[in-house]
This record gives sequence, C-alpha cells and structure tokens, in this order.
Amino acid sequence: MRWRTWLARDAVRPRIAYLLPVLVIGAVALLGGLLQRSPVRSPPGDPAFAAAPKVLAEPSASAAPGAQQAPSSKGSESTKDASSPTRVRLGVYLNEIQSIDLTENAYTVDFYLWLTWTGELDPSSTLDFVNEDAKAFPRSRPFYEEPQVLPDGRKYQGWHVLSTFKSLFNFANYPRDRHVLTIEVEDNSNDAKSVVYEVANSDVQYDTDSRNILGGWRMVRAPWATVGETVYHTGFGEPDAGKSTTYSHATFSLELSRPASGYLAKSITPITIVILMTMLTYLIGTMDLSSRLAVCITALISAVVLHSDSTSELPTVGYFVLFDWVYILAYLAIFLTLLESILVHRSAAAGKTTLAKRLDQLVGPTVTLLYIGGVALVALA
Repeated sequence: MRWRTWLARDAVRPRIAYLLPVLVIGAVALLGGLLQRSPVRSPPGDPAFAAAPKVLAEPSASAAPGAQQAPSSKGSESTKDASSPTRVRLGVYLNEIQSIDLTENAYTVDFYLWLTWTGELDPSSTLDFVNEDAKAFPRSRPFYEEPQVLPDGRKYQGWHVLSTFKSLFNFANYPRDRHVLTIEVEDNSNDAKSVVYEVANSDVQYDTDSRNILGGWRMVRAPWATVGETVYHTGFGEPDAGKSTTYSHATFSLELSRPASGYLAKSITPITIVILMTMLTYLIGTMDLSSRLAVCITALISAVVLHSDSTSELPTVGYFVLFDWVYILAYLAIFLTLLESILVHRSAAAGKTTLAKRLDQLVGPTVTLLYIGGVALVALA
C-alpha cells in the first residue's frame, strides 16, 4: 500500500496514480492473447501407401510430363470397362531444389521420375504434373523414345525434369516456418478403373548433398510419397460418363525448415536498438516535451520501416506471422513512452515535479522489461 500513497501524494489528479498499473496489466493481457496463434499443420506420416490431398488438375496429354501441350483429354477413357486396372509403380530421385520463391508460393525442382508397368496400356504417354506452375517453362527429357521392355516383362520409362511447382505455404510461424514442397502426379486420361499408381518410400530417393542448399534451408526429413485418389465431380461432358470420375494420384513430398536462430538475431537486433534508444526519453527533462516527442516519433518511423523490410520476402497474407508480434511489442513500448511523456509534462507544469520524476523512474524500467520479456517469449515460442 505504500507505493500508492507515494504516487498519490503529489498527484495532479488522484486517478493518475492508478493509470500505470492499468496500462501494464492491459498490455500483458493483450500480449498473452496475441501469442495464441494457429499451429502449422504437421506433415503426413511415412506409410508406403497412403491417401494424398485432393487437388484439381489441369492436365495435358504428352509423352513428356509437364510439357506445354494441347488441352487435356481427361475423361475420354473414363467409362471404358476394364477387368482390372493397370498397376503403375513410380519412383523419384530428387537431384536439387534450385530455388524457392515465398512470395509466389513456388519452387523449382530438378529430379528424375520413372515408372514401370505391365499390359498394353501406356501410362507414360498420359502422365501429368497437376501442381506445375502454368507460367513455368519446364524442361523434360525422356530416358527413351519409346518405353523399354525389361527382362521380367515389365515396361519402363523415365524422365529428367526441371520445372517449377506450387504449393500453398503457411507463414504463421515465420521465421520458424516449415514448408512441405510437393510434386503431384496424375494420369490425365485414364481414370482409377484403368490406371492405379503405386509408390513405395524405398523408391523415393534424394541427393544427400542437397541437405544444405538454398541459403540455409534444411531438409527436415527424407522425402516421402503418398498415393490416393482425386475425385472430380463431373463427367467432363461425355454422355456416357457418370456424375463423377476418380483418378489415381501420387504425391512426392519434401519438408524444409529455416534455421531461425541466426535470422532472429539478425532481425531483432535493429528494432531492439531502436527501443533502447526510445527508453532514453526517460532521461530527458520532464518539461522538454518537444524533445521527448521527437524521439518517440523517430522511433516509430524507424520501427515501421524495419517491420516492412523484415517481412518483405513474404506474400500478402491475411493473418499475423510470429515475427509481427516483435513489432507489435515495439509499437506498444513506443506508445507507452509517448503517453508517459505527456503525463509527466502535465504533472511538472502543475508544479508536481517530484511525481513526474517518480513516474519516469517507474515507467521506464517497466516498459523496457515488458518489451524484452515479450520478445523472449516470441523467440522461444
């Protein structure tokens, strides 16, 4: 109870003594609420045969997958009867992730893809990449001009592919974000009654030297594969087709993470220096309001510029990312410093210089600790 009497003794108005605790409690409550964010979806498991996410394809008929060709003939064989589908075994060797463009949710991949099957149907001529970037200029070179027949009777074909693909990234944990890069494969003509994909994780391999590429991106785990079905709720205009058609769908996935510790240190240091300079406001005389305001306004402009620069590599998203909370804390610290400067100036102008000095001594360390503690919570989240 002593501190209340100490503050209220020389107060211009009694309510000033209670203003600081209310502000601090409100700031802590606001910080606790803001730090509750939605987690990034965890990657799928490692079963050799599992369901893949539903996607809508924009396929093309081509002997070289991903090539820019005429419109797809998807649905043209959807209704033909087959006693059993052709089972197609796929494999991938990931050679290199050449680039990642976070603003476009796109990445360029260099890899080898091959498949084996039995029967008269040729699935290599209708294989397509459904999440390939429409603006990309893929380079796809087949291993052979025609599928080869292996000694055990299976047919074999493969490609060396260099192209750009897209996936929707989640930046909620930026810069501690993780992203799953996918290559999604589907037959653009034969439905699941005619062609069924099979992929074992032993057939998904990668160049071990690619673990430490792309300016610090790291491979979280070995690439994996999932297989499922995509349902299109349309007959693609064919009179004999049903109301929906189903196609076998294979997804090859790779999860990457960013080493956030160095990035956080590099990004937090400038804004922390700005806030510490703002705290020097409490050393300026209580009657020199113009100087105090100049420091706060300069700090605010600096924080806004640094905030914009720190998230410049991200696309426009409709939610706060983890790193935004650092700058929200900075804005809050600057606002509290500005508000306190006005209050102590009014107290000093009314002749209550002792109260003004005591407010400076109390609010300065409190705001500094609030900012440092909040940044520590964000960094460890």
